[in-house]
Amino acid sequence: MTTKTAKAPTNASRTPKVEPEKTRCVFPLFDSINNAAGVLHCSVALIKAAKLKGCKAFTSNNRVDGAILIPFLFEMLASGSDLPEGFASWKEVLESEKAKREAIKRQQDEKSTMPTSDACRQAAEAMAAEYAEDVRMANELPPAIAGQDAVTIHKRLIGWVETKWKSIRAKYHAIGQ
Repeated sequence: MTTKTAKAPTNASRTPKVEPEKTRCVFPLFDSINNAAGVLHCSVALIKAAKLKGCKAFTSNNRVDGAILIPFLFEMLASGSDLPEGFASWKEVLESEKAKREAIKRQQDEKSTMPTSDACRQAAEAMAAEYAEDVRMANELPPAIAGQDAVTIHKRLIGWVETKWKSIRAKYHAIGQ
Protein backbone atom coordinates (compact mmCIF):
# COMPACT_ATOMS: atom_id res chain seq x y z
CA MET A 1 0.00 0.00 0.00
CA THR A 2 1.12 3.30 -0.79
CA THR A 3 0.50 6.08 1.49
CA LYS A 4 0.24 9.59 0.35
CA THR A 5 2.27 12.09 2.09
CA ALA A 6 0.55 15.31 2.62
CA LYS A 7 2.24 18.47 1.51
CA ALA A 8 2.68 21.15 3.99
CA PRO A 9 0.19 23.88 3.47
CA THR A 10 1.70 27.03 2.00
CA ASN A 11 0.85 30.23 3.67
CA ALA A 12 0.34 32.85 0.98
CA SER A 13 0.35 35.62 3.51
CA ARG A 14 3.91 34.81 4.56
CA THR A 15 5.33 34.81 1.03
CA PRO A 16 6.42 38.30 0.07
CA LYS A 17 4.75 39.64 -3.03
CA VAL A 18 7.20 40.39 -5.77
CA GLU A 19 6.05 43.31 -7.84
CA PRO A 20 6.89 43.16 -11.50
CA GLU A 21 9.85 45.31 -12.38
CA LYS A 22 8.91 48.59 -13.89
CA THR A 23 10.56 48.97 -17.24
CA ARG A 24 12.53 52.13 -17.49
CA CYS A 25 12.59 54.19 -20.62
CA VAL A 26 15.97 53.85 -22.24
CA PHE A 27 17.05 56.58 -24.61
CA PRO A 28 18.90 55.45 -27.70
CA LEU A 29 22.46 56.15 -28.64
CA PHE A 30 22.33 57.75 -32.08
CA ASP A 31 24.97 57.03 -34.69
CA SER A 32 25.12 60.61 -35.96
CA ILE A 33 23.62 64.06 -35.64
CA ASN A 34 21.54 63.44 -38.77
CA ASN A 35 20.23 60.19 -37.28
CA ALA A 36 19.29 61.98 -34.05
CA ALA A 37 17.54 64.76 -35.98
CA GLY A 38 15.54 62.22 -37.98
CA VAL A 39 14.45 60.18 -34.97
CA LEU A 40 13.66 63.21 -32.80
CA HIS A 41 11.91 65.05 -35.65
CA CYS A 42 13.88 68.24 -35.25
CA SER A 43 16.31 70.12 -37.43
CA VAL A 44 20.00 69.29 -37.65
CA ALA A 45 20.69 72.96 -36.90
CA LEU A 46 18.91 72.64 -33.53
CA ILE A 47 21.08 69.70 -32.54
CA LYS A 48 24.20 71.50 -33.74
CA ALA A 49 23.13 74.54 -31.71
CA ALA A 50 22.92 72.28 -28.65
CA LYS A 51 26.43 71.04 -29.38
CA LEU A 52 27.67 74.63 -29.67
CA LYS A 53 26.02 75.50 -26.35
CA GLY A 54 28.07 72.80 -24.64
CA CYS A 55 25.78 69.77 -24.50
CA LYS A 56 27.74 66.72 -23.26
CA ALA A 57 25.72 64.25 -25.37
CA PHE A 58 28.23 64.21 -28.19
CA THR A 59 30.92 61.57 -28.00
CA SER A 60 34.28 61.55 -29.70
CA ASN A 61 33.20 59.01 -32.32
CA ASN A 62 30.31 61.19 -33.59
CA ARG A 63 27.66 59.36 -31.61
CA VAL A 64 24.94 61.21 -29.76
CA ASP A 65 23.59 60.09 -26.39
CA GLY A 66 19.83 60.63 -26.40
CA ALA A 67 19.58 60.46 -22.59
CA ILE A 68 21.66 63.61 -22.31
CA LEU A 69 20.57 65.35 -25.52
CA ILE A 70 16.79 65.25 -25.07
CA PRO A 71 16.67 66.98 -21.64
CA PHE A 72 19.24 69.50 -22.87
CA LEU A 73 17.07 70.29 -25.91
CA PHE A 74 13.99 70.77 -23.73
CA GLU A 75 15.92 73.06 -21.42
CA MET A 76 17.34 74.95 -24.37
CA LEU A 77 13.93 75.41 -26.00
CA ALA A 78 12.24 76.35 -22.73
CA SER A 79 14.80 79.02 -21.91
CA GLY A 80 14.19 80.75 -25.25
CA SER A 81 16.67 82.62 -27.37
CA ASP A 82 17.22 85.90 -29.13
CA LEU A 83 16.78 84.23 -32.53
CA PRO A 84 13.83 85.19 -34.73
CA GLU A 85 10.79 82.91 -34.56
CA GLY A 86 11.21 79.64 -36.43
CA PHE A 87 15.02 79.61 -36.54
CA ALA A 88 17.33 77.32 -34.60
CA SER A 89 20.62 79.03 -35.39
CA TRP A 90 22.01 82.27 -36.74
CA LYS A 91 23.27 80.31 -39.73
CA GLU A 92 19.66 79.58 -40.72
CA VAL A 93 18.78 83.27 -40.31
CA LEU A 94 21.70 84.26 -42.54
CA GLU A 95 20.73 81.70 -45.19
CA SER A 96 17.15 82.96 -45.15
CA GLU A 97 18.24 86.58 -45.54
CA LYS A 98 20.57 85.65 -48.40
CA ALA A 99 17.72 83.83 -50.14
CA LYS A 100 15.46 86.89 -49.76
CA ARG A 101 18.20 89.12 -51.17
CA GLU A 102 18.71 86.84 -54.15
CA ALA A 103 14.96 86.85 -54.83
CA ILE A 104 14.95 90.67 -54.82
CA LYS A 105 17.95 90.81 -57.17
CA ARG A 106 16.30 88.33 -59.54
CA GLN A 107 13.10 90.41 -59.59
CA GLN A 108 15.12 93.54 -60.31
CA ASP A 109 16.98 91.77 -63.12
CA GLU A 110 13.65 90.66 -64.59
CA LYS A 111 12.38 94.27 -64.26
CA SER A 112 9.37 93.06 -62.26
CA THR A 113 10.33 95.29 -59.30
CA MET A 114 12.40 98.40 -58.76
CA PRO A 115 14.09 100.00 -55.78
CA THR A 116 11.86 102.22 -53.69
CA SER A 117 14.22 105.16 -54.10
CA ASP A 118 13.87 105.03 -57.90
CA ALA A 119 10.08 104.83 -57.68
CA CYS A 120 9.96 107.80 -55.29
CA ARG A 121 12.26 109.84 -57.53
CA GLN A 122 10.20 109.12 -60.65
CA ALA A 123 6.91 109.87 -58.86
CA ALA A 124 8.37 113.15 -57.57
CA GLU A 125 9.45 114.11 -61.11
CA ALA A 126 5.93 113.41 -62.40
CA MET A 127 4.34 115.44 -59.60
CA ALA A 128 6.77 118.33 -60.20
CA ALA A 129 5.89 118.34 -63.90
CA GLU A 130 2.18 118.40 -63.06
CA TYR A 131 2.66 121.24 -60.59
CA ALA A 132 4.71 123.19 -63.16
CA GLU A 133 1.88 122.84 -65.70
CA ASP A 134 -0.65 124.07 -63.11
CA VAL A 135 1.51 127.12 -62.34
CA ARG A 136 1.98 127.82 -66.06
CA MET A 137 -1.78 127.57 -66.61
CA ALA A 138 -2.47 129.91 -63.66
CA ASN A 139 -0.03 132.50 -65.09
CA GLU A 140 -0.94 132.30 -68.77
CA LEU A 141 -4.65 131.53 -68.81
CA PRO A 142 -6.24 134.61 -67.15
CA PRO A 143 -4.84 137.13 -69.67
CA ALA A 144 -5.66 134.78 -72.55
CA ILE A 145 -9.34 134.46 -71.61
CA ALA A 146 -9.95 138.01 -70.43
CA GLY A 147 -12.99 139.56 -72.07
CA GLN A 148 -14.20 136.36 -73.79
CA ASP A 149 -17.62 134.78 -73.45
CA ALA A 150 -18.29 131.70 -71.27
CA VAL A 151 -18.34 129.18 -74.15
CA THR A 152 -14.93 130.30 -75.43
CA ILE A 153 -13.49 130.26 -71.89
CA HIS A 154 -14.83 126.74 -71.37
CA LYS A 155 -13.25 125.54 -74.63
CA ARG A 156 -9.90 127.12 -73.68
CA LEU A 157 -9.98 125.50 -70.24
CA ILE A 158 -10.75 122.07 -71.69
CA GLY A 159 -7.95 122.54 -74.22
CA TRP A 160 -5.45 123.45 -71.45
CA VAL A 161 -6.45 120.44 -69.34
CA GLU A 162 -6.12 118.06 -72.31
CA THR A 163 -2.73 119.52 -73.21
CA LYS A 164 -1.62 119.22 -69.61
CA TRP A 165 -2.66 115.57 -69.35
CA LYS A 166 -0.96 114.67 -72.61
CA SER A 167 2.34 116.03 -71.32
CA ILE A 168 1.92 114.59 -67.80
CA ARG A 169 0.67 111.15 -68.90
CA ALA A 170 4.08 110.31 -70.35
CA LYS A 171 5.73 111.19 -67.01
CA TYR A 172 3.38 108.95 -65.04
CA HIS A 173 3.72 106.06 -67.49
CA ALA A 174 7.51 106.30 -67.20
CA ILE A 175 7.36 105.46 -63.48
CA GLY A 176 8.78 101.99 -62.99
CA GLN A 177 10.49 101.71 -66.36
